[in-house]
Amino acid sequence: MTAEATEDSGVKRLLVLLLLVVGLVASAAGSAQASTSTAVGGLKRQLQAAFAGSTSRTPGVAIDVAGIGAVYRSQSGTSLAPASTEKLFTSFAALRALGATSRYTTSVLATVPQVGADQPGNLYLIGVGDPSLGTADLDRMAAGIAATGTKRLMGRLYVDDYRYDHVTRGPQWKAEFVPEESGPLSAFAVDGNGYRTDRAYLADPALGNLARFRSLLVKHGVAVSATLGRAKVGSGRIVSQHVSRPLSDIVKGIAKNSDNFGAELLAKELGKVRRNAGSTKDGALVIRDVLHAMGVTVGTVIDGSGLSYSNRQTVNGVLTLLAAAERSNVYAELRAALPVACTDGTLKKRMCGTAASGIVTAKTGTLDVVHALAGWTTTRDGRVVRFAFLLQSFSSGAKANAAMDAAAVALSAADLR
Repeated sequence: MTAEATEDSGVKRLLVLLLLVVGLVASAAGSAQASTSTAVGGLKRQLQAAFAGSTSRTPGVAIDVAGIGAVYRSQSGTSLAPASTEKLFTSFAALRALGATSRYTTSVLATVPQVGADQPGNLYLIGVGDPSLGTADLDRMAAGIAATGTKRLMGRLYVDDYRYDHVTRGPQWKAEFVPEESGPLSAFAVDGNGYRTDRAYLADPALGNLARFRSLLVKHGVAVSATLGRAKVGSGRIVSQHVSRPLSDIVKGIAKNSDNFGAELLAKELGKVRRNAGSTKDGALVIRDVLHAMGVTVGTVIDGSGLSYSNRQTVNGVLTLLAAAERSNVYAELRAALPVACTDGTLKKRMCGTAASGIVTAKTGTLDVVHALAGWTTTRDGRVVRFAFLLQSFSSGAKANAAMDAAAVALSAADLR
C-alpha cells in the first residue's frame, strides 16, 4: 500500500471517529434537553394547580428561570394594582438616584452666638425627611445642646420642614389610611409619626414633633419658655445634629416591614432631589424616569407605598425591574432589603418547613383587592428564578396567599436538569 493510500485510510478512520463523537454529544445534549423539557413541564403543572386554587379571577403571574427563560405566564400584560410590591419600584429608584451609602443629616441651627448659659435668638430644627429618625435620636440631639453649657433658650424654637410640601397623605388614599396604614407625612418625622393619633397631630405632625423635642431639651436642663413655630432658616451655626444610617439600611427596614410611611418619604425625597419639589407627585415622576432609564417597564405610579388603588403595574413589568436590578450596582442592596421566607419581615411566618424557607427573597403586597408576591428564589439545581404574582379579584385572601406560597415552594424545590 502506498503512503498516500495509508494516509487516506487514516483520515477516513478519524472522520468516522469524529462523527461518532459528534453523534454521542448530540445524543447526550438531546437527552439533557428532553430531561429539562420534561422537568419544566412538570413544574408548569404544579404552578397551574397552585394558582387554580387561588380563587383569583385575574391571576397575574410571570416567572423566568435562568438558562431557560419564561416558564409561566398568566395575565402577564394586564395592569393590576401592585399593592406593596410598588415598594420595589420606589426602593430601587431611591437606591439608584440617591445612592445606597447616602445619609440624612438632621440639624439644629442657631443664628446668634451663645452667651454663657444663655442662647440668644432662635433655634431652628431642620427637617430633612429622615424616615428613620426616632425619639432616641432627638434625645441625643437635645443632650448635645445641653452639653454646650446652654441652660436657657432666650428666643423661639422653630421647625423648618419646608424640604417637602405639607400634604400629609398620599393621593387617592382612603380616609382611614392615616393613621391606620401610615403616620401623617412630614419632612420632620419622629418614630414614623405613629406615636400620636389625635386630630391636631394628624393635621400638623411637625409641630407636634417639635413639642417632643422641646420636652427633651427641658429634660436635659435647657429651659424653653417661648411658643413653638415654623420658619425657614438660611445660614446658621450647627449646635447639634444627627446623621442617619446609610440609605441601604433604611430601605431594608422599609421593604422588609412594608413600611408605608417610610416609602412615601422616599418618594418625596426623590422629588426634592431630582425635581426640587418634595411632593408625592414629583416623586412618582422621578420613579418613572429613573426606572425607564434602566429599561424597566413602569406602569402608573401614584404614590411610593402602593396604598393607592390607582397604582397600576404588570407582572411582566415587575420582571423587567428584577432583571434591571441584577444588572445594576445596587442589586445586592435591593435583594438584601427584601423579606426572606420563614426568616424575617412580612415573610417571617410563611413557607416555613419547605424548600423555600430561607431561600425565597420577595416583597409582599396586600390590599382588599390584591395579594402579591414578587422577587427571587433559586431552584434545587441552582438556577436563579425571577417571579411576580399579582392576584386580583379573589374570594379568599388566605387561599390567594397559599397559592403564591405553593408556587414559590415549587420553584425552590424544582430540579430542572
